[in-house]
Amino acid sequence: MKWSLWLIVLVLSGCQFYSKIDKPTTSLNSSYLVEHQEGSYPIEDLFSKLNDPILTQLLQEGMQANLDLQVAVERIHQARAQYGVKKSKLWPQVEFEAEVSRLKYSAQGVETLSLFGASVAPSSSAISDLYFTAFDASWEIDLFQKILSEKSAAFHEILAIEEMSHDVYISLQAEIAITYFELRSNQQQVAILNAHRVTREETASLMRERFEAGLTTGIEVDRAEADLYDLEAELPKFETDLIQNLNRLCVLLGKMPGELNDILVTQEAQMPQDPGLMNVEIVSDLLRRRPDVRKAEQEYIRTQYLTRSAKADLFPRFSITGSFGFSSFSTSDLFDYKNMLWSIGPAVRWPIFKGWQIMCNIDKHKSIQKQAMLRYHDSVLKALEDVENSLVLYGNEQKRDISLHKSVTALTQAQDASWELYLAGLTDFNSVLDIQRRFLISEQERIASYESTLKALILIYKSLGGSF
Repeated sequence: MKWSLWLIVLVLSGCQFYSKIDKPTTSLNSSYLVEHQEGSYPIEDLFSKLNDPILTQLLQEGMQANLDLQVAVERIHQARAQYGVKKSKLWPQVEFEAEVSRLKYSAQGVETLSLFGASVAPSSSAISDLYFTAFDASWEIDLFQKILSEKSAAFHEILAIEEMSHDVYISLQAEIAITYFELRSNQQQVAILNAHRVTREETASLMRERFEAGLTTGIEVDRAEADLYDLEAELPKFETDLIQNLNRLCVLLGKMPGELNDILVTQEAQMPQDPGLMNVEIVSDLLRRRPDVRKAEQEYIRTQYLTRSAKADLFPRFSITGSFGFSSFSTSDLFDYKNMLWSIGPAVRWPIFKGWQIMCNIDKHKSIQKQAMLRYHDSVLKALEDVENSLVLYGNEQKRDISLHKSVTALTQAQDASWELYLAGLTDFNSVLDIQRRFLISEQERIASYESTLKALILIYKSLGGSF
């Protein structure tokens, strides 16, 4: 009766020692609210709204063949296997053992051998063979939930790794889309440079004809040719970027460099149409979609279970062990009843003093738990930063694109007018060259700005957790 009472007191004290497992919380003020815009669409529809069949094809192939994504999936399988290892400890463990030994006894003789606490008499010869076979079984009674806590920690590790794989999935979508936009932008930049090269070749040729006719000076010819060479010097840079983005897309899709040339180089380089801003309402709620925030949450819960497992070392561990087998000096009577060996009984193991090792281990896990909480809050703040920055970038790039479109329209008209004025003798050649340069710069900046607009849209998609 006394032992039962002590056991009840011990269990109750262990329950009081454990803290409740809770989810991390963070406080966000109500300013994180983006008004619903008319004509907006769900975040899941972004890539369909871009209406680019080639981009859709690239995304589908990337989700199937990307090597980083396959590694992330294998990490989930690894975590699930580890969970099975932890879970198996809740069940009885049974092992089979068989042994054959040749023994030589001292000249003084040996009366008995001890196996499982039983006496086995050797044969009279100085050298004998000992045959032994047995089943060993043990079952730890997880009274203070050490094994259960480790199992729960392994389960939340699975959830954290799954969220990490979701993050890889969304990051892959974003990287494929952004690289595709950069590739299309490179192709358009090369096309514009080639078109302006034709114009500047015509300008240089015209100036040479006028010089030969005595209508202009050699300085104007040199300036026209210098502008042509400056433009040609820009082409290799964009061609290099184009090839690098092509190769990057191949790697993202698990292909050899050059395998995508047929569908990306020979196709007309068109950027997808900007579908406008997706449906962004309460940012604080949508942040729950982000895999990195959910991963940090699961890691915090996991550390709580590991702390609980460390605390369980303060209490005794109870188990039931048993063995059943046979031992003999001859195989002919190995399985006779007289050679049977067995044992069964409870066992308790309670570390009384280990040089403060257990308490230090508990303090270590408490520190790890606090670090996990801090990482969770950090992930929330970074998520808010990503959302705010991507929304501001998208809005400002839209405004910039509109202004650059007006600039290109105005400079197109100014370029035609400058030639007429120059040929009529109403302006100098510097004005013609200046407008040609500004026209090229505005067209290049407009392409870059539209690329940034689409990339900002992808960053909004990614910052809000995407779709998987």
